[in-house]
Amino acid sequence: MPEWHIITCEYPPRMGGVADYSYLLAGELARRGDSVHVWYPPDSADPLPRQPGVRHHPEMGSFSPRDLRHAGALLEEFPHPRRILLQWVPHGYGRRSMNLAFCRWIAARARKGDLLDLMIHEPFLSFSAKSWRQNLPAALHRVMTSTLLKAANRVFISIPAWEPMLRPYAPPSLPFVWLPIPSTVPVFSDPGTSATIRARYLGDDQSTLIGHLGTYGNLISGILRPALQTVLTECSTANVLQLGRGSDAEAQLLSSQHPQFAGRIHGGGRLSSRELSLHLAACDLMLQPYPDGASSRRTSLMACLSHGLPVVSTLGKLSEDLWGRSNALLLAPAASSDQLVAQTLRLLADSHLRRQLGTRAREFYREHFDWPVVLNRLCESPVTLGV
Repeated sequence: MPEWHIITCEYPPRMGGVADYSYLLAGELARRGDSVHVWYPPDSADPLPRQPGVRHHPEMGSFSPRDLRHAGALLEEFPHPRRILLQWVPHGYGRRSMNLAFCRWIAARARKGDLLDLMIHEPFLSFSAKSWRQNLPAALHRVMTSTLLKAANRVFISIPAWEPMLRPYAPPSLPFVWLPIPSTVPVFSDPGTSATIRARYLGDDQSTLIGHLGTYGNLISGILRPALQTVLTECSTANVLQLGRGSDAEAQLLSSQHPQFAGRIHGGGRLSSRELSLHLAACDLMLQPYPDGASSRRTSLMACLSHGLPVVSTLGKLSEDLWGRSNALLLAPAASSDQLVAQTLRLLADSHLRRQLGTRAREFYREHFDWPVVLNRLCESPVTLGV
């Protein structure tokens, strides 16, 4: 029976995309019959939900040298060789995203015989001509990345676009395997409750409900806000339901900036996984623009597809080729607000197209991104010993 030691910078109850992914991955591997250990920093919040077959080790502290020595001693108690699956984002492991000592600790474990698999969610900061403060961590991120790549047996990447960025820092023979990030929102089917949620925002009329799921950072909100303003102006029966962390504050901000849309912009607030799933099911369509394009690292997009929702999104520099070929969602260039609005209005006006896209979205997700696809790729990819 395979035994995994997942090391992650965050884990529930701590919130974050890597936390949600690591939690679900551990559960899926355990359901497959594997033995799973998860190593992560402690959290003072409520205890973790139990995961059958998963042993939790909140032993990583702040990833300081002392914490790493302690965690290393505990790891030594398990049979050799240990398979380590590291969830890598350079900003996640402390020391203001410059924890080279952690990367050297991981590499030292590999030299001692542990088998290191890397799951790279994000590679490193870009160099900036405008901010010298960014260039020091950007340079050190590359040293950290090179240290890990040279120690790795296998490297998994959340999107194929990371490979050309990472390849110069890797041994020539080291393969890169695309490992999409599945939805972190399980599907709960309860049509009656979703209908009640829908009526809460729309009443009994025949209005349509446009959803957006995200965290409302400046880059995405800079695209989303003007698009919603135009759509609400052009379509008097459209309403908006904003979901995800910060959705209440975003809905209040938009409503205050555009009082003419009073009562048509709603925030879902903080929701459990089940509540979020049922709110998604209450929407007619989802508007999900991304400045770098739709890609397999966007768990908000994956949640929409897995729920069989019609989606309007964007194509950009990080989009995989399969998005344009899929016919599973409507797409606009990331730089074209006009086309994004036009595609949204087109979908609002065509209920038949919405049903077609919803069906295709679910099929597309199951074929390319669902957990069985990811686990097959993770567990069946050949091992190449690191340097």
